[in-house]
Amino acid sequence: MRMSQRIDLNTYLGKELECECGKKHITSLKRVDIASGATKNLPRHIKELGYEKVFVVADVNTWEAAGNKAAKVLKEAGIIFEKFVFADKELIPDEKAVGSIMTAFPEESDLILAVGSGTLNDLCKFVSFQLGIDYIVFASAPSMDGFVSDGAALITNHVKTTYKAHVPVAVIGDTKILAQAPMEMITAGLGDILGKYTCLLDWKMAKLLTDEYYCAEVADMVKNAVEVVLEQSKKIRQRDEDAVKAVTEALILTGIGMSFVGNSRPASGCEHHLSHYWEMQFQMEGKKPILHGIKVAIGMITAIKMYQMLIEEDLDFEAIKAGGFNYEVWKNRVEKCYREAADGILALEEKCQKNNLDNRNERLEKVEANWSEIKELIKKELPRLEDMEELLLSLGAAVNPEQIGISYNMIEDGIILAKEVRNRFTLLQILWDLGLLEKYAKIMKDYFKDGQKAYIQYVERENKKRIDQVKLFVLDMDGTIYLENKLFPFTKTFLDKLKDTGRDFCYFTNNSSKNQRDYMEKLEKMGIPVREDRMFLSTQVIIKYLEENHPEASFYVVGTPNLEQAFMQAGLLLDDENPDIVVLGFDTTLTYEKISKACQFIRDGAGYYGVNADYNCPMKDGKYIPDCGSIAKLVERSTERFPQFFGKPSHYALEYVMEQTGYKDNEIAVVGDRIYTDIALVGESDATSIMVLTGETQMEDLEQYDIIPDMIVNSLEDLIELL
Repeated sequence: MRMSQRIDLNTYLGKELECECGKKHITSLKRVDIASGATKNLPRHIKELGYEKVFVVADVNTWEAAGNKAAKVLKEAGIIFEKFVFADKELIPDEKAVGSIMTAFPEESDLILAVGSGTLNDLCKFVSFQLGIDYIVFASAPSMDGFVSDGAALITNHVKTTYKAHVPVAVIGDTKILAQAPMEMITAGLGDILGKYTCLLDWKMAKLLTDEYYCAEVADMVKNAVEVVLEQSKKIRQRDEDAVKAVTEALILTGIGMSFVGNSRPASGCEHHLSHYWEMQFQMEGKKPILHGIKVAIGMITAIKMYQMLIEEDLDFEAIKAGGFNYEVWKNRVEKCYREAADGILALEEKCQKNNLDNRNERLEKVEANWSEIKELIKKELPRLEDMEELLLSLGAAVNPEQIGISYNMIEDGIILAKEVRNRFTLLQILWDLGLLEKYAKIMKDYFKDGQKAYIQYVERENKKRIDQVKLFVLDMDGTIYLENKLFPFTKTFLDKLKDTGRDFCYFTNNSSKNQRDYMEKLEKMGIPVREDRMFLSTQVIIKYLEENHPEASFYVVGTPNLEQAFMQAGLLLDDENPDIVVLGFDTTLTYEKISKACQFIRDGAGYYGVNADYNCPMKDGKYIPDCGSIAKLVERSTERFPQFFGKPSHYALEYVMEQTGYKDNEIAVVGDRIYTDIALVGESDATSIMVLTGETQMEDLEQYDIIPDMIVNSLEDLIELL
């Protein structure tokens, strides 16, 4: 069953293959068609395979990318079909999603057509298996290797669990569509493929140390798939169809390998366990999920680094065997980190006894007996860590957890606890057996935080490139250039540097308690005079919107006299008896009467807008007072309504700055200290976000948010050299 690096996947389909491992390998996958223009072949495949009524399942993203094209050719070919499109922009493969497909399924359908990749494939795979019918994958992106595995990865009871299912009868992929997938999905597929380096080594280790079943032929098949992709990897950035075809076919080939051995061993090792752990944490924290292959790539980097550290160890096996295990400490950590999923994790350990000391010592005997061979295997099987990091970075893919919102604490916890996700022997178990797991977890936390040279150099290059293209710096004020009434010592130097290098800048504050003249005078007293056309307030943004969209309306303003004055100067009618619209601002003159009237007007049906979304306003000595966002939460509890905001991070605010200054979004950098207002202002635009740590948001706060700044600096002082 030896195979060349260039293969026709179809030669391995529908056949029983004799193997040196003693097993007969077979997959029920019947067809693979990955080619330019393969969409037009979809009806032919369906007809030739004997299906008549198709149930098409997609989500809003995959429908736009590929589903509508599939539906068009099915309709033109006269194939009867019904469709179900998930409205979720971020679809979770949980019980609810399974139930939605089951409920929508037309009884007379004899085929499910899954339009998508990872999540859609897993859901349709599971549902079709439960219903006892076949399914076909019409791939929208080459993002993962589970297309043709016989397991469906679902999240049930908050735990990532792989359920027995079946493989599709066919996988169709149009490289014209695949090559236009979001680049992060393509590099996610690459990350999943690169993860095979560590998973295959884990498999060999399991064979050596636990006598687990191992198939050298399948392992070689997967390894060859990795090499094919590496040959093409430099063309991925250009969306070359041949390169994308190589990634897609390698992912499918890996899936065939999984179906050959009957489980995910050829594709999933400790790098996947780490990815699963981080995924579960994101879900429990309500954070936006990160593509599986992107996390796998970081898991792969983590595993390679730890394998490399392992071969440098001088081990005292007798001392290691004498070490104990504090179950209660371990249990407490599991309960703290796994939270709702802890019961399932504890039950798995009770069943499998991975951490039983007698079992550990049996494995240690084999580690000691094979230590020289283990070190040679590690040296032979793994690529250079630097090569993997540089390849991923060259494609714009993540190599550091910071890039995708995984905190360094989550890295440490994941290394210590990810092995509990499932009963599979990997590097993480080896390190636990050797008493090295917690030590390595701390080392990796520090490596990613301060020691990953390739990433540090990459960040320096990218930051320089970003700064070089910036023509306008939009500066937050309190917490960025000063704190309450005290100018930071580096602010004037930074502003002078902007002027010296020909950059423009303006100020934008969300604080609606004062007017434009107040802020201009405040800056002048601090020695940094500013022109009126470069001093922007959230107040100006909402007033412009109201002038254009509600010019005849009357308004009840919950705000300071300055905010009321701004409305009157704009010619907007104030009404505290029967207003059309309530406007909520940062009100340092707030009274119970004012908030009560506002709530009553809102309950009576008045329109409702907010000036700025800030929850706190920073004061000196690190203290804060409640801001407009907090007042809005109070109103929400009383009225069950929450306002639309117009200051940062509303898109109206960035559009206002662009309109007033004449700069395009890719020429703008937004600098501020609050991630949920200043940094979030950039949104989906091409502007650059720069977070300073001189105000509200600190590094340890980042893990609470889905928003990731383009740059993080200690203060404006750090930007001076980059300028």
